[in-house]
Amino acid sequence: MKLLLFDLDGTLLDTLQDLTDSVNYALESEGLPQLSPGQVRRLLGNGYLYLLTNAAGRSAIDNEALQQRLLKTFRSYYDVHCIDKTAPYPGILQMLRSCKDKGNRIAVISNKGQQAASTLVEKFFGDLVDITVGESEGIRRKPAPDTLLHAMAQLGSTPADTLFIGDSEVDLQAATAAGVTCLSCLWGFRDEDVLLSAGAKHLCADTTELLKTIKTIQNTRP
Repeated sequence: MKLLLFDLDGTLLDTLQDLTDSVNYALESEGLPQLSPGQVRRLLGNGYLYLLTNAAGRSAIDNEALQQRLLKTFRSYYDVHCIDKTAPYPGILQMLRSCKDKGNRIAVISNKGQQAASTLVEKFFGDLVDITVGESEGIRRKPAPDTLLHAMAQLGSTPADTLFIGDSEVDLQAATAAGVTCLSCLWGFRDEDVLLSAGAKHLCADTTELLKTIKTIQNTRP
């Protein structure tokens, strides 16, 4: 297996509190009700615009001007505060080092904006990650396969030589669209029943189980 693709939020990093604080900052700027971390958690995985529009509720669904104001306020705040309370999940750094030591290349694939995604990856993972692909103009976010395919092209990998590790139904859909096997972690932003309903075939409760699953799949391929 040449390439391991990792989702960022909910897979490598626990970003929930910083995202919640940034969403609430944007909502407060428009006089809208605040959300709990649990409410924000259910909205994550589909990009900033989806997050902000649904966080604002009915008032934003058909109000593009409001959506864009919320998005602008959120971006400006989150770009500054994206590392206030964010940290890797337990065992993540050791897991990435183990994967790297075994000769795998590593890419991070995120629906987070490119600037914030790159900032977080550089701070927490440094040279453990070969490339970071976030949301940007011209590359559709997940569940489209574009970000996965872009990383694979940059690092010279094929679907047969690639695994994608994520925590949501969006990750499963993107992997399927790219023709890549997906491993679903259970420590992130979706519960097991949601992942199973979305068609998850490989569930990992912790990083030790994740490493075992990666090894098992690698050993069954030519």
